[in-house]
Amino acid sequence: MSVQKASRARRARAIGVWHIRCYERSVTPLQRLQRCAQRAGVLAALLLIPDCAAPERDSGLANLEPLCRANRDCPSDAECVRSRCVSRQTESVPLLVEVIAPAGTPGLAGVAIAQEVQFASREFDIHLGYSSAAVVHLKSEPVVDDACLARLSSQEQSEEDPVPPSARVTFFPRKRQLSLTDAARVVTTTTPSLDDVSLSITLVPGKYDLYVEPLEHDGECLRPPELFLDQEVTASDVSLSIQLGAPQRYDARVRFPASEGSLEGWRLDLVDPDSGLALSSGAVLSDPREAEGTLEYDASVVFVPVHSGTPRTEMVRLTPPEGVTAPTLLVARGVTELFQSDPAIVDQLTSLPKTVTLSGRVVLKGTLDGVEAGLTFVLESLSGLAEGTSVSFSREVRTGTDGTFEASLLPGTYRVVTQPASDQLAQSEEKFSVSGGTPSQAGRTIEIAERRSIQGRLFDFRGNPVAKAQVDLVPVPTFHRGGLALSASAVRFVPSGLAGETESDGRFRLLADPGRFDIVARNVTKDADFSWAFRLGVTVGDGDVVLGDLTERPPLLVHGSVSAEQTGPLPSALIRAYAYVKAGEVSTPDAAEYVLLVGETRANADGDYQLLLPADLAATDD
Repeated sequence: MSVQKASRARRARAIGVWHIRCYERSVTPLQRLQRCAQRAGVLAALLLIPDCAAPERDSGLANLEPLCRANRDCPSDAECVRSRCVSRQTESVPLLVEVIAPAGTPGLAGVAIAQEVQFASREFDIHLGYSSAAVVHLKSEPVVDDACLARLSSQEQSEEDPVPPSARVTFFPRKRQLSLTDAARVVTTTTPSLDDVSLSITLVPGKYDLYVEPLEHDGECLRPPELFLDQEVTASDVSLSIQLGAPQRYDARVRFPASEGSLEGWRLDLVDPDSGLALSSGAVLSDPREAEGTLEYDASVVFVPVHSGTPRTEMVRLTPPEGVTAPTLLVARGVTELFQSDPAIVDQLTSLPKTVTLSGRVVLKGTLDGVEAGLTFVLESLSGLAEGTSVSFSREVRTGTDGTFEASLLPGTYRVVTQPASDQLAQSEEKFSVSGGTPSQAGRTIEIAERRSIQGRLFDFRGNPVAKAQVDLVPVPTFHRGGLALSASAVRFVPSGLAGETESDGRFRLLADPGRFDIVARNVTKDADFSWAFRLGVTVGDGDVVLGDLTERPPLLVHGSVSAEQTGPLPSALIRAYAYVKAGEVSTPDAAEYVLLVGETRANADGDYQLLLPADLAATDD
């Protein structure tokens, strides 16, 4: 069939459908007359304009001035669709699409649901499937006498104002969407008893780690937090039955040389090394006895091993009281029980390093001008540790307005992150070695450089400069493997910068710390056919960066509806599109290192949306 014949057939079908709707028996004569009159003008347009198709549903955008009226108004690689010049390509590479339901959506308000999507055509309905209404049943057994520890005095309830027991359950998604922050879902209940508790929550189907925290205690016995790994939530209304484990005692004897001071007020507990979550009650060290020059502190906690398919080793944590300059000690529980002793022996801490007062000044590079800044000292190594032992220690201080600082530290090697108060100056990261030879060390100087500029110009596909576009700096994520989740070494340096806005001639100038960034330019007006533009993997070093011209090609256009299984259309839902990125290039879901936000829109009152995507995300034949 020729194009002209197909066009006539399409118009004939449209006329036939509208004829039926105009004369439906279910409408009154007045309604029939009104309906036909409303359609008359549109029918005339269909009959008289050869290239015009039946009007599509409203996308949710405001009525805009037409930016094109026919294909001749667009470049050769584009066509006029919905009064916009858009790419002739209609299929995208795989993207990660996140939908956030608005407030007031039953069961889904504020829930972010992300799924892989490859737009196969311009009209694409986003369907979120079923979100599970989960009912969690917590069941527990009575605490046996041997594992029953009295509540701490700070947790005692007064007879006049008793606090009913309660529990908090946190759901941590096991599948991380690369660099997206997966918010944990938390639900709390107050109940007369912790023996049989029910909680309700809406979840995206998938696997979760559950962390159960009894906030108040059952009778006079402490109940520890418990961690359940790899719990399946299916795409249906589910009932999760969680059987709390029987608490076990961990009795420890902490030994410390009497000549080195005291551990009075230190706190002992057990933690999970991967997540850093507490797995036990806590015990405060006090009332030691001295034997042969050694102080011995007895401490007892209750815990439940992590519920998982494979055995995991808990860590014993000794934390100093607030205000004491000392490291937090971490030692594998198995190390304390090597000789099957009862109680377990914690004697890895043989001395408390002497505090060193470090003073110095932060100055502008190449000058003696002081710079006001915040400093974070993160301990990376401490000598004299026993095998199977690690420590965590960090300190934050602020300089005076003249850049001078003073910090109480331990001898060792530190990473020092300096963040100037002025946004015109760059953050820095360097290593310090603090010796234990003298209690006071002065003269340290930290030089801060001015931030480097990133300059460029932004043009649309017609060659016109784009004004008032927001240009953002997105740090390329760095990945730190290994180490304890609860260690201070998990704190990583992240470069940052100042976003900017394009001028009337399309020029922009950004300021950035040294590091690698993705540059994203986004349209902030409603009257431009301009999708977001991006440049990946821009390295900022010692000098300024000239990007040159960023020229936007006609964007991919996607429109349709957004809905969820149990609620139907999602009016006003926020829709975000992310590109998969690896090594400075658009990648695939399996190979990507992180995702980058490249498009955003909001559905209208009917749940319909329209999204413009950078042409770089069009699928190729490769």
